Amino acid sequence: WIVFFLSIDDMAVTMVPTKGGTRPRPRRPAQVERVAPRRYTSSTRSGRTPTPAGPQTTTRPPCRGSHVTVVCSGLFQPSVGSESRFAASVTVDEELLHIAPTQLIYPEECTRIYGYTRAEHMVRKYELGKVIGAGSFGVVREATVRSSGEKVAVKTISKLLKRIPKHLQRQGDKGTVSKHLTKLQLEVDAMKSLRGSLNAVRLYDLYEGDHEIHLIMELCTGGTIYERITSNEFTETSAARVARSILQMLSQCHSKGVIYMDVKPENFLYLTDSKESVLKGTDFGLALKYNQGERLSTRRGTPVYMAPEVILKDYDPKVDCWSAGVLIFQLLHGRLPYMQRMKGHSVRDVWDMILNSDLDLSGNTWTDFSAEAKDFVEGLLSRDPSKRLSAVDALNHPWLLEADELAGESKGAGQDRPLQRSIIQRLQRFGTYSFLKQVVLSKIAGEANKISEMSPQIFDFFNSLDKDQSGTISYDELRQGLSKAGYQLADSEAHQLLSAIDTDGNGVLDLNEVFASLVDWSDLHKDENWPAWCRKMFEKLDVDSSGAIDLEELTKVLPKSMEGQRTVNALRMLREVDTNGDGKISYEEFMQMMNAEDEFLLMEFDSRMSQGSLGENA
Repeated sequence: WIVFFLSIDDMAVTMVPTKGGTRPRPRRPAQVERVAPRRYTSSTRSGRTPTPAGPQTTTRPPCRGSHVTVVCSGLFQPSVGSESRFAASVTVDEELLHIAPTQLIYPEECTRIYGYTRAEHMVRKYELGKVIGAGSFGVVREATVRSSGEKVAVKTISKLLKRIPKHLQRQGDKGTVSKHLTKLQLEVDAMKSLRGSLNAVRLYDLYEGDHEIHLIMELCTGGTIYERITSNEFTETSAARVARSILQMLSQCHSKGVIYMDVKPENFLYLTDSKESVLKGTDFGLALKYNQGERLSTRRGTPVYMAPEVILKDYDPKVDCWSAGVLIFQLLHGRLPYMQRMKGHSVRDVWDMILNSDLDLSGNTWTDFSAEAKDFVEGLLSRDPSKRLSAVDALNHPWLLEADELAGESKGAGQDRPLQRSIIQRLQRFGTYSFLKQVVLSKIAGEANKISEMSPQIFDFFNSLDKDQSGTISYDELRQGLSKAGYQLADSEAHQLLSAIDTDGNGVLDLNEVFASLVDWSDLHKDENWPAWCRKMFEKLDVDSSGAIDLEELTKVLPKSMEGQRTVNALRMLREVDTNGDGKISYEEFMQMMNAEDEFLLMEFDSRMSQGSLGENA
C-alpha cells in the first residue's frame, strides 16, 4: 500500500508523430529532426493554445564542450541578433529542450543544457556530507559552506532517465528526452519565482554537471509533517496554523502561474525541531506552469491526495486545494476522508473511492471539532471545483482567521494592514516580483516617494534601522531592527529577505529599495505621473531605441554579483515577461507587467509577528 504515497507522473514520454515518423536514428547523427519551440501569438494566447512552428530539420553542431547558440525554452526564442551576440560567451544548449519526444538524447549531448555554474566549482564552495534523503528524483545530501560553516542541503537530480521507454530503446540504452529536461527547468523556475517567500524552502545556488544538476537549498532539520502526525496528535488550533502555512505557499504558487501538484505531509518540512518551528514547502519536481483560463490534463501527484479532476485529466489550480483538504482532514482525524484502511486496495481502487465514495463529513466524525473546522475542510473537499475554496478563499475562512487571532494576529490581515504589523509580509511580496519589475520599481521609487501617503512611515522605519546613519541598511541592522520590532526570523531568513530585495546586488539596502518593497504600488498606479515614469524607464532600458528590450539589454540590468550567470537570469526574466514569445519585451508587455495589480495579497505571506507560526502546542 506504500505505493499510494509515492508521487507519480505520466508525463515522462508521450508518443508524438513527427515528420518522418518515429524511426530510430543513427548513434551520432549529423542531422536531428526536432519540433520547433512553441510560440504564442496574441490570438492564441487568450485561449492558451500553443501554436507550434512545425517540425524542422536542423544540423546540430558538435555537442561535447561546444559553445552553442542560446535558445530559450518555453514561450520564446531570442531574436537572431541576441543569439549571435551571446553565443560566444555562454555554454548552453537549450535547443535540446525542443527536440521531438520521439528522439532519445544521448548522454554526451546533454552535458551543458541550462548554463548553471559548472559542478566542479560546487566542491570548492561546499563540503558534501551524509545522505539525508533519496528517491526516484535523486539524492539529497547535507553539506557545509566552507567559508562560513553554514549547513545547507544539496539535491542532486539526474538529467538522464533511469529507464529508457520501450519505444526509444532501439535508439540506445542510455539517455534522456526533452520533456524530462524541461521538467527539471520548471522545478528550478518554480523555486526561483518564490525566492522571497518564507513559506518555501529557499534555493541558494545551482550547479550543472555533465549528467546531473545540483540544487543548493535551505536545510530544514525539524522533520516532516508526516513524522509529527505519527508521533503527536495535532490540536485543532495547531492544525489550523499548518493549514494556513500550506495554503499561503499554494496561493503564492497560483499567483505566479504555478500549480504545485504534490501536496502531501512529506513535502512540508519544519525548519528546526522546535515545537514552535515554522514550516517550509519543498520539492517542486511535479510543479506545472499554468496560464489563466487554461485546462491541464497531465496526471501527476501522489494517488491518495489527487483531486478527482486530476484523475479525469481536466483541471486548474484548485486541485492543490483538494489535496490540502485531504491533508488537513488527516491532521485532524489521523486518516483519509474516503477510507479507513488502505491495505488490500490498488491505485485504481483508491482513484475510484476519490471519484465516487462518500467523504466522511458526518456530524459524528466532527463531534470533537468546531463547526468552522468542518466547514473549512468541507469547502476544500468539494468534488465540484467551481464550489471548492480557492487558496485565497481558504485563507479568508473564519477558521483560519480565528487561529490568527489566537496567535496574536489582527483578524482579517488583508491588504490594508498597518505598515508596522506587515513589514515582513511586504518584503516577501516584493521579493516574489519578477526581477525586472523589482529593478524598475526601485528606480521609480525616487520619484514616487515624494507623493506617496506612505512615505513618512517608510522613512521613519528606514531611519530606525539605519543606526550608523550611512544611508543604507546592512544585514545586521535589518536583522536587529526587525527583531526589536517584534518579528521572529531565523538568521538565514533575514539574509533571504535582504538578498530578495537588494536589486543592485551590493549587499545593503538603500532608501529606494526599501521604499519600493514596502509601498502599496497599486495606489501609485492611479497617479497622473505613473505613465510618464514607466515610459522613461522603458526608454532607458531600450538602449538601442528599437522599441523593445532584448536579451542583451536585459543582461545589462543585472548586478555584477550575478557575474557568470547573467545571461541565464536574463533568459528567465524574459520567460516571465515576454508573453507573445518573440524573444523581446515590447512596450505593451512592459506596461502589462507594470500595471498588474499587486500579484499577491498580504495575507498570502506569514507575518512572523506571532510567537510561532506553526507547532503542536497552541
